[in-house]
Amino acid sequence: MKKTIITIALLGVSIAGIVFVLNKNKEKSEQATAIVAEKNANVAVRADIVDFRSVNTQYESNGTFQAKQEVALSAETQGRVIRVLVNEGSRVGAGQVLAIIKGEQQNVNVQNAQAVYNNALAEVKRFESAYASGGVTKQQLDQVRLQAQTAKNSLQSAQLSASDVNVRASFSGIINKKNIEPGSFVAPGQALFEIVNIGSLKLEVKVDEKGDYQKLVDWNKAQEQTQLQSQQKFQQDLVAAVQAQDENKVKEAIETFNQSVKDTITSLDALDVKAESIKAIKEQTKNVLSLASGLLVDQANMSFTNPTQTPEQQKAYAEKAEALRNAMAELQKQSIELEQKFNPAPVAAPAQDAK
Repeated sequence: MKKTIITIALLGVSIAGIVFVLNKNKEKSEQATAIVAEKNANVAVRADIVDFRSVNTQYESNGTFQAKQEVALSAETQGRVIRVLVNEGSRVGAGQVLAIIKGEQQNVNVQNAQAVYNNALAEVKRFESAYASGGVTKQQLDQVRLQAQTAKNSLQSAQLSASDVNVRASFSGIINKKNIEPGSFVAPGQALFEIVNIGSLKLEVKVDEKGDYQKLVDWNKAQEQTQLQSQQKFQQDLVAAVQAQDENKVKEAIETFNQSVKDTITSLDALDVKAESIKAIKEQTKNVLSLASGLLVDQANMSFTNPTQTPEQQKAYAEKAEALRNAMAELQKQSIELEQKFNPAPVAAPAQDAK
């Protein structure tokens, strides 16, 4: 039979045990209740319900800091690097020029555009002479002039593109890598620089889920006997207080037990785990402890101070009990899943036919 890694179920057993003790000692309980009723004095129980507390969220862990923003700057055109203005480790601002590339392909485009424009100018002169002698119409001359203007615009555009290409930083940061030197020839898409923004960092931590699981197992073993002894003492002290009709002892028994539960939660908070699955177990365990402690206080008050409950009070108590059962069922489910993950049951050997 599988043993779940969490023994908080003992707390649920403790509640059931209290009810059992009260019912088992019904005669003594009724006698004590009758005496109290004759004196018309209720035993007021004041107890704190275990709740969550603020804890120190700082922890130490090994990991690697990574920049949240990291970009590789690539060449958009081919050409030869004529200047590199930064080094690795240099701080740069957004839009700062990092390198200058002489666009060789753009120079070819300028030459081609210049040739087309020269031809267009020659054609305009030819058509103007023909128009003067009546060889062409005004419409034909205007068409040639329009073509020459278009060629001129293309030349100007090519000349602008052929100017030195500036490689600029896309954001402020630090040059992490420099892949070019003056004189290098680059092609479109080639990585030139790697720039990172270290103004905002992220820590990458490798989580040891199995190690965290073992921490939880060890914590559980350490707490098991402590919880059992605390619950046994609580039952004994509570029954003795009822029999003695001692209000202070009843209150003391409940407060002592609540403190033991608080100590359990404190020790659980101190358990340093990083894996999300183990953290979920921790939180669910604390939830079970809090619900169980609150239900225990309600049970004590119902039994000692106000045996006759209204339907509304009975409904509220039943809802809390149901919430505790559901929380414990979820905790057991999570525990079994982890146990199967890290301690899977051995595969049974195939049955052999009897000869």
